[in-house]
Amino acid sequence: MRRTGAPAKETPEGILTRLKDTPFSKLISQIKYNDDPAIIKFGETLLGLSEDSVLELSGYIENMAKDTKKTGQQHDFTIANDLFGLTIHCNNGSDKEALKLLKNHCEKRKYKQKLHDYYGACIDENLNIRFCITLEYPYVYAYSGVIGH
Repeated sequence: MRRTGAPAKETPEGILTRLKDTPFSKLISQIKYNDDPAIIKFGETLLGLSEDSVLELSGYIENMAKDTKKTGQQHDFTIANDLFGLTIHCNNGSDKEALKLLKNHCEKRKYKQKLHDYYGACIDENLNIRFCITLEYPYVYAYSGVIGH
């Protein structure tokens, strides 16, 4: 309706209005004006979650950020289903070190869970998105045993 000039709410009633002022909404508000493909994919992944999953995720993110602020240590949260996995790391380390840790963690989880798609996000203790990664390629079994003598 807004496109035609008719009066309407900026955001119609729904999950986004019900979850206003949550860690989830803070993350989504940062994503909507970002042009980084990995961050956009992270946002699409979040928006694809059920409301119950979003509420659970929001609580974990809030606690994770508080724990990082309190301890100065990295904390993370992972969710996965049959289609994808998602890990959110919260830390205050350098981007280089944080990226290395997140990528390593996501690659291990992707193969452990045999998933095609895996996403990772790094946030700081104030729930600001630092960066995101996407791992979108087929799971391939890698035999690590010795063949022959």
